[in-house]
Amino acid sequence: MDKAENWFNEKGGGLFATTTGGAITGKHCHIGIADDLLKASEAYSEASRKNSIIYFTESFLSRLLTYENIQGRMIVIMQRLHKNDLCGYLKEVARNEWEEVNLEAINKEKKVYEIGNFRHERQESEALFEKRHTLEQLYTIRQTMGEYAFNAQYQQEPENASGGYFNMDYFDSNLISDFDIPKQNLYIFIDPAESTKDGSDNRAIVCVGISLKDSYPFIVVYDCFYGKWDNEMFIEQSFCMMSKYPNASVRIEPKGGGITLEQSLNKQILAFNLKRRNNNESVLSNLITTFKVPLSLSKHEKIATLLPAYNQGRLKFRRNGVGIEQIKNELRKYNPDRKANDDNCIDALSGITWQQDIYAYENKEKVVVRNNGFNIGITTKWRI
Repeated sequence: MDKAENWFNEKGGGLFATTTGGAITGKHCHIGIADDLLKASEAYSEASRKNSIIYFTESFLSRLLTYENIQGRMIVIMQRLHKNDLCGYLKEVARNEWEEVNLEAINKEKKVYEIGNFRHERQESEALFEKRHTLEQLYTIRQTMGEYAFNAQYQQEPENASGGYFNMDYFDSNLISDFDIPKQNLYIFIDPAESTKDGSDNRAIVCVGISLKDSYPFIVVYDCFYGKWDNEMFIEQSFCMMSKYPNASVRIEPKGGGITLEQSLNKQILAFNLKRRNNNESVLSNLITTFKVPLSLSKHEKIATLLPAYNQGRLKFRRNGVGIEQIKNELRKYNPDRKANDDNCIDALSGITWQQDIYAYENKEKVVVRNNGFNIGITTKWRI
């Protein structure tokens, strides 16, 4: 054995392994196995999908050898991620050249698998591997992921992307009245838009609260300001949101003039607080910071982090909040395949679920136990 990815046995057989896009010049095989050439995080990247297809068709397929007049064999193993992924491409251009074995997590109908002397019968609504995921667990996963992603990755049936990523049947039940909102840590997320040109596309300012409920994050969208503002109006709208929520932590993405916005807001806060102090009035205590989005994290991946909380009813929307209707419209129209700039509000909102240093409010309440007027002990009670 030379190394883990390149070894030979005493009969002359061997194995060579590499990553997607890895060099295979000079390597040939009688059996080729392509295992998950596309990452789930790259499913909605057209460039990544094309790269995986080109690598397979132009490099990997040409490595097959013929042995004793028997053509080499190719096996593709993958979860479906997109209708135009590698499997989708092969089914479209070379369907008769491939035999498809489709293993659904939940069998939609009775199906018999026969390979040589092996025969297995799956009943309707039977879990694929009960010891790994029971039927009830699969239903929970489907609710968490949403029908869109579950149908692709678990049922191997990616749908045409035409909206419907977020199930709008849940939206009205996720509305919350002011008196039902618990005490929360507040965050204001500001999306300055891609371009620095005044009024080029929507800019978004979203105030979100987060606390714990049954040990899970409980998120409430309070208000959303949005519009095609020039820089002066953008600064004014940002300051209005901060004035409305003076204790909220402010997060600004530095793209599209975000750094300039941060500097302008800090100057305005200093002037505003000086005036308020002179009048013996309360001052703003917003802490403003900028954050960078990792290059490996796409807009779709950010927005997708909202889905579990939304599907499980842990992402609420203030019933009388400003701009909630706009967020509803963006959720309804959201299509990860479509390149558009009409999802700025939910893109900004997603900061509450993908950023690392977000802290939920925890209320610790001390309970004093007394007996006949004497203190006999103190315990700490968590009220979440």
